[in-house]
Amino acid sequence: MLFGHHISHALFFRSKPVSESRKGTVFWMIGTALGNISGHKLPSNRQVLSCFLFNHLVLGKAKRESAELAIDGVLSFWQKARVPTRQPVKCWSKLEKLYEKYTTLKKNKGRAGDVQRRNKDFKSSLEDLFDIAHQNAPD
Repeated sequence: MLFGHHISHALFFRSKPVSESRKGTVFWMIGTALGNISGHKLPSNRQVLSCFLFNHLVLGKAKRESAELAIDGVLSFWQKARVPTRQPVKCWSKLEKLYEKYTTLKKNKGRAGDVQRRNKDFKSSLEDLFDIAHQNAPD
């Protein structure tokens, strides 16, 4: 207990500050993040990245472990839809590329010009489906 409040170890000692609301943690361009993927539709890039960021930055889990947790959540949705998926390793790679793009844009968020266009393009792509369908899966 610190100053009369319970503060989790991960929240108190995290290296990157993020703002917190009552319902979750807020990330730049992503919005409020929770540690799981929910809903009735196949997950979007935003939902998957949000789950990854929450596990990695708030809970302090390693990148690989955070990616595994996020991909496990995604795979459960795809399995319920009975759509064949790629191997988990390929899914992790896709998520890691999405995270790298996010961090690059975040580093340059204050710059003008072409960066603003890329930010806008990335933000609109967040609503796209996190597509992990096997290449031979029927449309």
